[in-house]
Amino acid sequence: MTAQSTWDINPINRTIAATTFDTAVKMEPTKKSVRCSGESERAQNADTPANANATANSSTTQNADTTGLCALSSHTGRYKVVEKRSSFIATQPSTGKKQRINMLIRYPKNFPGKAPGILFMHGAGTFTTDDSFADLMTWYASAGYYTLNIDKPLWDTTAINRDYEASADAYLKALHFLRADPGVNPSKVGIYASSEAGWIFPVMLNKDKHIAFQVLMSTMSFSPRQALGYFVNADFSIVGAHPGYQGIVHRIFSLDYRFIDSTIADFDPYNTNSYAIPTFLAYGSKDVMTPQVDGAVKLMELARESHNSNYVIRNYPLANHVLRIGNERDGNTKLTDNFIRDILAWTTGVVKGEKQVNPHIAGEDIYQAIALPRSAHARPFFTGLLLTALVVFLVGFVVSLAFTLEIIIARLIRRLRGTEVQHLFVPGFGRALALLSLATVGALALFGSGLAEVISAVVYLDWGAAPPKDPESLWNSWENSQILGLILLAAWAVFFAALLETAMRHGHLPHLWAIVTRQRSRFEQRRFAKLQAWLAQRNMVIRPVEEAAKREHNKERHTQLDDSSDDDPRFEEGPIACLNRTGFWYALLVIVTMVAILVLFALLGIYIW
Repeated sequence: MTAQSTWDINPINRTIAATTFDTAVKMEPTKKSVRCSGESERAQNADTPANANATANSSTTQNADTTGLCALSSHTGRYKVVEKRSSFIATQPSTGKKQRINMLIRYPKNFPGKAPGILFMHGAGTFTTDDSFADLMTWYASAGYYTLNIDKPLWDTTAINRDYEASADAYLKALHFLRADPGVNPSKVGIYASSEAGWIFPVMLNKDKHIAFQVLMSTMSFSPRQALGYFVNADFSIVGAHPGYQGIVHRIFSLDYRFIDSTIADFDPYNTNSYAIPTFLAYGSKDVMTPQVDGAVKLMELARESHNSNYVIRNYPLANHVLRIGNERDGNTKLTDNFIRDILAWTTGVVKGEKQVNPHIAGEDIYQAIALPRSAHARPFFTGLLLTALVVFLVGFVVSLAFTLEIIIARLIRRLRGTEVQHLFVPGFGRALALLSLATVGALALFGSGLAEVISAVVYLDWGAAPPKDPESLWNSWENSQILGLILLAAWAVFFAALLETAMRHGHLPHLWAIVTRQRSRFEQRRFAKLQAWLAQRNMVIRPVEEAAKREHNKERHTQLDDSSDDDPRFEEGPIACLNRTGFWYALLVIVTMVAILVLFALLGIYIW
């Protein structure tokens, strides 16, 4: 049985061909670009700080801003890097909560004039100033830039209720701090945004029209529902998971998250302002988390609408989502070759007012296996249906637990007082409940192990590892879960039949026998009804006869029992044996069953709708 996709994943296998494999960026001066005296000299002696200072001071007409721009290097390591720290308080407007944001600034020592600056913005995670962007900040600073890294603005938010508007305000506050530094040229300050920051920088550009440039690394270019839906669905396909697992992804990303007061799923801040400034977009060819073709097309369309032709798209071979080579799980991975060279050459040319003269798109061809799930949307009705089912089963679990505990206590008290103990359930109910418990726990265990294996393969893939060579187990685990699910349905049928018989014996359903026998033709109109009717008759006719024969046999071996009693003589062994026989194991089975059912029906409910 193959799960049907509710998303349109066509067209598939789209490619944007790169004009050249060489990712190098070439910038040339224009009439409006900064003119530095001794340009040829500086090009020949670009690696020595002494010559840089001499070049910058060679023209008395240059002001501090021009002097700083002319002192920039197109290579790393030109200046010694020093650092300083500060902090500020960021307030989340929606809640009033505050977070102290630490700031780390790395800058070139003894830099002549005022330097351009760049603010680094975090991707997904809980990053601080000390565990991110260390190499990039040092390289930029050694070339003549002031670099600023801050703690990620989080407050008490989680992945499902991020406040990107408030995060943008916090980053803008840091940006203003960087501009106010005496060593910084405030008109030449840009941003470096990574991954999740793709939902933040457009908000900043809507509020601040003075950001000079932006370097975007594998940024998310669509709403979280679409971007993350693509990411998980594409990864499940790449590792070879059964389409049924993809169906679960579809249902999860079709939930209406407003019931937990979260509107993040459909947050899409992109407009013509998003790419109205000079933009460098970098992808890695091994990045399986972003819809690169759709992202590149969106950049080009919005840039054209805003009349911006100053953009660069580079796709680096063998690089992962964070543009590093190798498996992130192994640690100590390095940035892909030429990336720092390219972004440094580009940003230096941009702040000087120079123009890019080589192709917009270069590197490896940009490839996308499946389409962005643009049809993904919130489904309030089915979300409400799922929540109702969860509430019903939760209430059922609590009631069953309380009912079972009451049985245990009541029977123990009766037995200790010497009062006659009676069966509450019909004979064989324990076996039905045991079968149901085992089938439920088994189905959950098999499904959980299969899903965990798929998730593990996806995580390794995202870290940069190759997809599994033999994904057969990722496919078969779903089919095995379906087979066990059929067994689970049969166990439920037996269990409900035992419940119906119990209700009839206690007078709660006095006409059940008439319904089953006299109106059987109505039930037989449907196959499931036939099965239920047969199970009910078996439990009400065949099993009582068997139990009656057992009671006659027990009369010969034990003391006389009342004909109306269904007591097992083993209850006479004592109160502990009575507890074990009548209550404890039933209680344990009920508790295990209800917990397993609660989880199972949540998963099945998500999949079925």
